[in-house]
Amino acid sequence: MNRSVKGLALFVMALALVFGVVACNDSSNGKSDDKKTEAKKENNTDKKKQLAGELSNFAFDVQTAISQAYAPYAVLDGYAGAEGDAYVAQDVKDAFAQTKDSASALDNVTVPDSLSDYKTDLEAALKDLKDSFAKRAEAAAANANVKDGKALADAVTKISSAAQPSFDSFQTKFNDVAKKLGLEPMDFTKALSN
Repeated sequence: MNRSVKGLALFVMALALVFGVVACNDSSNGKSDDKKTEAKKENNTDKKKQLAGELSNFAFDVQTAISQAYAPYAVLDGYAGAEGDAYVAQDVKDAFAQTKDSASALDNVTVPDSLSDYKTDLEAALKDLKDSFAKRAEAAAANANVKDGKALADAVTKISSAAQPSFDSFQTKFNDVAKKLGLEPMDFTKALSN
């Protein structure tokens, strides 16, 4: 009996040793998994910051294109409400003529490859932006026969009103992507005042 007690004791100790090794192994695997998870989170954070920088650069390019496309409308805005010698009919006429092709400044604006994960959303935003300038040009063509600053002020209001819904949609869609990347909303309307 003494021998079976010793055997049983050895068996229990061996079993305890096996469970101890397994428990230590599971514990170190947990630490290893935690380190992998931490590294993955850090990598995702770094990637998100990089993409946020890429989106900011792209936003600058978009704002530049908007400013170029808006240039003839800025001239119209400048003469809206002007009276007497302050209203230069030829400048207004030339600005109206330029509105027809103003949206071409947006033709070369394309989503960078680095933002391919958000390409569909950004392209939808750009489509709305282009649509807003198409509507702006249509409204300008329909209101081009102005004779003075007061009539031009009314025309400018109609032109802006025609374009605003599409422009707002563009800005919302673009800022949805900005939000996903942890950026504050961007105000593209500033590009319409240059």
